[in-house]
Amino acid sequence: MASQGTSSPKIHVLAFPVPGQGHITPMMHLCKKIAARDGFIVSFVNVDSLHDEMIKHWRAPSNTDLRLVSIPLSWKIPHGLDAYTLTHSGEFFKATTEMIPALEHLVSKLSLEISPVRCIISDYFFFWTQDVADKFGIPRIVLWPGSAAWTTIEYHIPELIAGGHVFPSLTEAKKLVADESIVDIIKGLGPLHQADVPLYLQADDHLWAEYSVQRVPYIRKASCVLVNSFYDLEPEASDFMAAELRKGISPSVPCFSWTSRPPRSDQPTWCSGTRTPSACGGLTSRKRLPFSTYLSTYLHIYISSVLYISTYLYISNI
Repeated sequence: MASQGTSSPKIHVLAFPVPGQGHITPMMHLCKKIAARDGFIVSFVNVDSLHDEMIKHWRAPSNTDLRLVSIPLSWKIPHGLDAYTLTHSGEFFKATTEMIPALEHLVSKLSLEISPVRCIISDYFFFWTQDVADKFGIPRIVLWPGSAAWTTIEYHIPELIAGGHVFPSLTEAKKLVADESIVDIIKGLGPLHQADVPLYLQADDHLWAEYSVQRVPYIRKASCVLVNSFYDLEPEASDFMAAELRKGISPSVPCFSWTSRPPRSDQPTWCSGTRTPSACGGLTSRKRLPFSTYLSTYLHIYISSVLYISTYLYISNI
């Protein structure tokens, strides 16, 4: 509930990961850090069948306001994404778009029962949550659960389709190029063999291909992009994506550092339209928007001590 008296009300953040282990885990780590800060409430959304299993074992971290909530999904996945779901990705993710009305209802319900939802943090693959955020006039923050290299590959899906590297059903030849072919059109990433292109992008699944093409431009609409990596590990991919997204990212939103130290002056941050360290370490941009004031004050998060090695972190030796 909102604080009583003269104290400021808590900021209510709604988090919505893709219901898979590799997506839920980084989102939960992030939410625990947010909820551990004074002045924040976090509602963690799961699809109903997974939520029903998760609450059996759930113990909220002490001294935090982190709660589990659910919305209905026609697919029943009590243990998260399984083999069947992954081999029918197009059908599954198309079904997730049917949750839009339920998510809108949940935002309204939580806003009335707890406090107004002020921000949605959602998985990149749930691009349609941007439309929900826009409807309520609140920012959406994208969480990439993988590496910066992964983001560059996803960002180049239109070019990869044109080159015959992904989604055979959408290519002119209706098939992919040979495995030994070199893919050298991904900016921010060195050349790689066709065989190294992520298999989920090579699937001959027309529904999945359409969903994938649809999600790419939505990253530009987000207020902030968080990546499960850090700059020194992937400088080229990070620099490219920072340059690409800078015009689409508001410089008034707060910074989330990838390391245990403030960013260097030459270290770009995806969630700020500036390279100056004062915009991150000094939080000088927080006065521009009321929401940014809250987040800049309370959510200057530093992730340390844990190194995630992503499946899609490429080290090219071609």
